[in-house]
Amino acid sequence: MKYLFSLLLIVLFSSGFRTQINQVDAQGRKQGVWKKTYPNSSVLMYHGSFVDNKPTGLFIYYNKNRTKKALMNHNHLTGRSVVNFFHSNGQLMSVGIYNNQKKDSIWREFNIDGKLIEISKYNKGKLDGLKQLYYVTGELAQYKSLLHSIKTFSGGMANGQYFEYFMDGSIKIKGHYLNDNKDGLWQIYNEKGIIVISERYKNKKKHGWCVYLNENDDTKLKQYFFEGELLKGKERLNKLNELKEKGINPND
Repeated sequence: MKYLFSLLLIVLFSSGFRTQINQVDAQGRKQGVWKKTYPNSSVLMYHGSFVDNKPTGLFIYYNKNRTKKALMNHNHLTGRSVVNFFHSNGQLMSVGIYNNQKKDSIWREFNIDGKLIEISKYNKGKLDGLKQLYYVTGELAQYKSLLHSIKTFSGGMANGQYFEYFMDGSIKIKGHYLNDNKDGLWQIYNEKGIIVISERYKNKKKHGWCVYLNENDDTKLKQYFFEGELLKGKERLNKLNELKEKGINPND
């Protein structure tokens, strides 16, 4: 009888301190441990904890096949979250930071084989800084991360220099963006380092002298564009004379 009484006390004591889940306070705010399943399913979607309706600490998310989808470590005081997303095979897909639920700082992306494919900088959910892409195929890319391109962003738009590279690190393309559009001089190189295409842009359109190299016979084709329109013969001559009289560079 003494043993049964002691066991009853243990059961009552334990049940009184059992963690309550999916609780809200008088104001309707989530508090404590929460677990959520997929609709019409017993499969867990996530589990984690809330303080005053804000996620705090480690959250684990799952796919419908019960594999791990993401890990998120939240600081409910600062709104900062360190996150890891995973491919279906368990390989890391991306790692970065959310600030108040928006991408922030440096993010790294990986393919399903675990190879680095992208490093990008964000500010308040928008690309802001460098976006670097990497080769994932090719003999050299099997052994190390090889830079494919660098693009500069501000406020979510491409603004600044753009560089694209061959696998040996030599420049393939270089140019400049303004508000997501090509701007100014753009040059394309062959693997020998020779410029084969040289084009100029202004207000989204080709503008100025453009030069195209025929690598077979080393001849060059020169064309003149004015605000997107290809000018030839007398029309081109008249426009060039007009610009010269006004002291305007034909490439401006």
